[in-house]
Amino acid sequence: SNDFASALPVDSTTFPVLHTLRIRGQRALFCALLEALPTGNLRSLYLETEEPEQGLVAWRETFDLLVAKASDTLIDFTLDQILELEEMEDTIAHTESDTRLAAETLQPLGKLRALRRFTIDAMILPDFTDKDIDHIASWWPLLEQLNLGTLPGMQEHAQPWVPKVTIAALMTIAKRCPHLESLTLPLDISAGECDPSNAVKPKNDTPQAPQNALRKLYVGHAGTSDCIPQFLRSVLKIFPKLLDLECITIEKTVSLDARLGASLQGQQDQGERSGVTLDGYADGQ
Repeated sequence: SNDFASALPVDSTTFPVLHTLRIRGQRALFCALLEALPTGNLRSLYLETEEPEQGLVAWRETFDLLVAKASDTLIDFTLDQILELEEMEDTIAHTESDTRLAAETLQPLGKLRALRRFTIDAMILPDFTDKDIDHIASWWPLLEQLNLGTLPGMQEHAQPWVPKVTIAALMTIAKRCPHLESLTLPLDISAGECDPSNAVKPKNDTPQAPQNALRKLYVGHAGTSDCIPQFLRSVLKIFPKLLDLECITIEKTVSLDARLGASLQGQQDQGERSGVTLDGYADGQ
């Protein structure tokens, strides 16, 4: 990073028309480059790092610089973490909080007011809770795509991992992000409630309206396919315009046509007189 900084011209604007940046390196290099960028130009950023530390101390300088340079312009941000197998196994074996991204670490990014697409592509997934998802969704009301990963890339080398996020978090996302079109996250589909009729109503006693923008939902979960039919029925109450649903496990991926699911749900709501159930098509592909 020192070599990079010393190679830059002293008395001229650096990268005056740079709008899109994709870079792989250490955080010190990210900071040196962000320091050199003009304010108000950057629109798309892809950061790829091989460093395992993911705590607030590790990322604070980078994120603060990013906000200072692009708080009103950055639309697309991807954070990618690549680890070697041995390093991955060693990191998983530790329980220190700074080995996983946390909502606290991402907090400075809440000032990226124009953000529309956010992706975390980490080999060691953030261990978010429903409350964390509420915080994150509240930062970016203009979001159109949110990708928080599906399952740990090397789960077979770790102890069984179950996401702490439940289907109740989908209610929060629907309320906070009315423009969201695509959502990917690790989810425990067997836990929590996902029924708008049970939601806490605001003071004016107006129920939460359905979120009609979401078209694609990808969830990584640890469990069986038995929960998927009921999960789909619940999700369609919140995202009635959903077209595609994928439930991803280590063993297989279950891909569903949500429009067909809505049709079957209607048949079931009429007393299941047709004898058709959602289980009939909830098989892995």
